[in-house]
Amino acid sequence: MVLDYEKLMAFVRASAAPDGPKEWRGLSAVPRTVRPRMIFRCNDRLRACLNNKLVRHKLVKFLRDNFRWPRSERVEFYTDFEPYSFFFQEYCDGKPAMCGGLILHGQENMEKAYYSIHT
Repeated sequence: MVLDYEKLMAFVRASAAPDGPKEWRGLSAVPRTVRPRMIFRCNDRLRACLNNKLVRHKLVKFLRDNFRWPRSERVEFYTDFEPYSFFFQEYCDGKPAMCGGLILHGQENMEKAYYSIHT
């Protein structure tokens, strides 16, 4: 099963509004063998990313293309000290596993900025 990028982007746009939806059940339908559930525990940071069109596109595309961890049940994201970046904690079988950062590099030129994972 493949995550429908257009449906995800429609949800992302709607959720950027203060009264927008906060949970998309479409993510839960993705088989565990392909992707973990992604849970954002930092509403202000996520909202800042979603309100910036360039950052929103880069973040959603990076999550889609890089968080294919078949052994993970979920990945929780928290605020990082870098703007538009996140600390993350992976969970496997209910226990904490790998942690690290999802960092937006090159923010001095947002057109060329890119996300990468640091563990």
